[in-house]
Amino acid sequence: SSPQPHVAGWSWGGRIVARFAEQYPGRLSRLALLDPALGGNQTGVTPTGPWFSGDWDWWHEGRLVTKFSEPAARKALADFVVAHEPHSPAGIRAENARGTIAADPRRIGCPTLMLYGSDAARQDYMQGGIPRAEFFERLAARDKAFVIVPDCGDYAHLEIPRRRIQRELADFLLQV
Repeated sequence: SSPQPHVAGWSWGGRIVARFAEQYPGRLSRLALLDPALGGNQTGVTPTGPWFSGDWDWWHEGRLVTKFSEPAARKALADFVVAHEPHSPAGIRAENARGTIAADPRRIGCPTLMLYGSDAARQDYMQGGIPRAEFFERLAARDKAFVIVPDCGDYAHLEIPRRRIQRELADFLLQV
């Protein structure tokens, strides 16, 4: 048999890999959920407005928390997204509007890390209708870690404390 992969998902990707872990038990070695948007079923949310256009001002001033990031990093991200993925943040909202299914922690048994920036979003669509700590407690995994990194937000892996996030992630994934 081939080795099982480690999988990490950030934001909407966290929901996607959590759903994979619950639907295919035994396929993953370790699972890392980086500020995962675990929720779903927000059918009243429609994919319109500035959140869905991803213009330069929205990315440069709106997504990376100013107090947690360097101006050059915000500009580089905004320039890249506007040039290559101008509608990239719309996917999760469009999926939620269709009535997606939230991840079920009771069906996730592989070793799991949940990592958040201290100022990360607290909207219902991120939490799946239950608080993050409760989601963590409900995980079927016996090997699990819940880490909150101070002084960062939803984009913690791109913000000033990113080295700590990288260390936490590497330490978790490299455990034997």
